Formats: sequence, C-alpha cells, structure tokens
Amino acid sequence: MSLVQQPRSIQNFLSMPREIRDLIYLALLQPPTEPPSAPENAGPRFEERCGDPTLRMFYSVELFPASAHLNLLRCNRQIGTEFQDVLARHGASQPEQDFRLDLMTQRDKIWPTWIHFPGSTERIRNLDVDLRVFDETREGFVTDGGPGSSYRRLWWLIDRLFKYGPRFISKTPVPYSLHVETLCLNISFERVAPSKNGRASHGALARLFWWRLCGVVQTGRISGKVSRLKMRIGHDVSELEVEGDDIEWNRWR
Repeated sequence: MSLVQQPRSIQNFLSMPREIRDLIYLALLQPPTEPPSAPENAGPRFEERCGDPTLRMFYSVELFPASAHLNLLRCNRQIGTEFQDVLARHGASQPEQDFRLDLMTQRDKIWPTWIHFPGSTERIRNLDVDLRVFDETREGFVTDGGPGSSYRRLWWLIDRLFKYGPRFISKTPVPYSLHVETLCLNISFERVAPSKNGRASHGALARLFWWRLCGVVQTGRISGKVSRLKMRIGHDVSELEVEGDDIEWNRWR
C-alpha cells in the first residue's frame, strides 16, 4: 500500500511544537490589512442594491472574513483540526479581539472593507468603524433636516452585521447574538473643501451627529447589542453608555 507524501513545508510545520503552531494560527487570524486609499482604488467588488435605488453597496470579492480561514481548514486534516481548536479557544474569550471596519462613502455608494478581523465571535471588545466620506461637499452626508443618506446607510450596514454577521450579505441570520462592548464611529471628510468658518462648521457637525447617536440609543435600536457608543470627528471625542438613563444631548453646545 502506498502512502501519499505530504509536502516538505507541511512536514516541517507539523514538526514544530504545538505551542508554536498555535501562535502561528493566532497570527494568521489577526493580520490587519491596509484600507483602500480611495473608492477608485477599492479593487474588485460586486454590487448589491438591497431593494433601495438610493442604497448601493460594493463588497470586496477578496476580503470576506471567513475566506482567510478556509485554506487552513481544508489544507490538511491535522492542521484543520488544530485550527478549529484555536478558533474555539480564542473566539469569544480572547481579550485581543478588536475589530476594525473601513467604510468609504461617495454619493449613493458605500465600500465596506474589513481592516482587522481576528475571527468569527459572539463578543467583540472594540469595533472601530472608520467612516470616510469622499464627497466634495457635506450635502450627501448632512442635510438641513439631519443626517443624509450616507449616515442612514451606515446604520443599515451595522444592522446587517448584527443580523447576518461580518459577511453582511448572508441570507441566513447568524445562530448567535453578537455583542459589541464599544462601538466607535470615526468620521472623516476626505475631500471636503475647507470652510470659511471651519471650527464653527465642525462644531455644528459634531453636535448634529451626537444628537442622532443619542436618538439611536433612545429608540432602543442597539440595546442588548452594544454596551457603549463612541464618536470621533477630528479631535472631538465623546461616548455614552447605551443602557444608561442619562443621555447628554448637549454634549456639544
């Protein structure tokens, strides 16, 4: 009976101590990637209309979180078993499980890209969402009546994260309740021309977003899903407890 020879690289890897292999598995789970510099440099994407003509999502064909795991799970039975063990041991309890999601938005389009995705888990300590606005004005993001379409798309995508998991487009809800300890929205305007009253405009923008965040908390939309909300625009940072009774509506005056 002939035996199939394993590649020498796999033989060398399996000859390492198990503790070393586990560290390598963890390192492969947690490599951050660089965000696209601009929508025109976003790489291969496919579009989802979501039944709303004003809502166009462009998902990466290469950076789905689960795809990084599939090669390890399939390349070798022993490696797959060990990697599944690492996922089970470091999924929900690992304190380093911080996630980062980049969202580029321009007019009626948004490009989501996971920048740091350690692995599927039911609990996330910190989820940073970098919302980068590439419109040349703030009109597509902020209107006289409140936040514009880009802000609504942001919460639409976050709702899908909690329902369908990090792939967003799954047709089947995840079989667990995802919980985020701290959700931080980092908002930046990449191509907005400087305002004549830059500081005043900045303060009004921060106040507008803070009011909307308070409104989201007050409606109970994220109750039980997020413990703490943070918002960062420029150098201004504020946060609130989702389950707290007192909401500081006048954080910015």
